[in-house]
Amino acid sequence: GDKLQELKNLFNLLDILYRKLQQPLTGTERAQLNSMLLTTLQVLSGVVIVKREKIKSEKVKMPDEFKKEYDKLIDDILVQLKLHEVMAHLSHPKDEIAVQVLVFLTVLLDDGNEKAQ
Repeated sequence: GDKLQELKNLFNLLDILYRKLQQPLTGTERAQLNSMLLTTLQVLSGVVIVKREKIKSEKVKMPDEFKKEYDKLIDDILVQLKLHEVMAHLSHPKDEIAVQVLVFLTVLLDDGNEKAQ
């Protein structure tokens, strides 16, 4: 299987949520989509952290190898992810969503990936 498939699924969900939230919605629909968006961002951050820790534990004695493999993971994420759609949520009226976007971006910047920065 594709190691990035679960991330791709989350990226697709973020893409759909981004587009849905651009449309006219009832208060209930918007609240439900916002809840899904928050959860999706939280899961996305968690998946990246788990993947990073897995690589770190496998490469514990080889910091250069860890850096190379982790950089590839982040590069793959940056290629697949529509970052502008994630960034658009920084100005979200719900603070917890804007904060979760910042958490995710911080996760991407962790361990100093140059492309992410």
